[in-house]
Amino acid sequence: KGMRGGGDTDKTEGASTKLARGTTENTASVSLLDTFRVVHGDARGYTWYSYRGGARNKNRGWRIDYVLASDSEKLTVHDAYIRGDIGGSDHCPVGAVFRVGECLRVAGRTAEEPAVRSCDESMAG
Repeated sequence: KGMRGGGDTDKTEGASTKLARGTTENTASVSLLDTFRVVHGDARGYTWYSYRGGARNKNRGWRIDYVLASDSEKLTVHDAYIRGDIGGSDHCPVGAVFRVGECLRVAGRTAEEPAVRSCDESMAG
């Protein structure tokens, strides 16, 4: 018999209350930001869907994948996203775009995209 998760069954938008509390405590101690919340506030966004019962089609999922960033004057969260339109896994790709000075740094990029775009390219698009 396999062991299942942490045992906390009180779910809130994809993470158990216990997990959400732990994440908040950990991020507060090191000043990390949930980039999706910075950009989208309280908008619902799920990053994991069970294969059972058509959960993705019913938009019943959990938010268990995060892009966290340092809370810094030099780093600005420009955009954050959850790509629920991409299938092939029970998890959705997540990513964030950061403004570092005048340049954009892309996290969660595809292999073809550079980690840092030049300032000229960043400002153009």
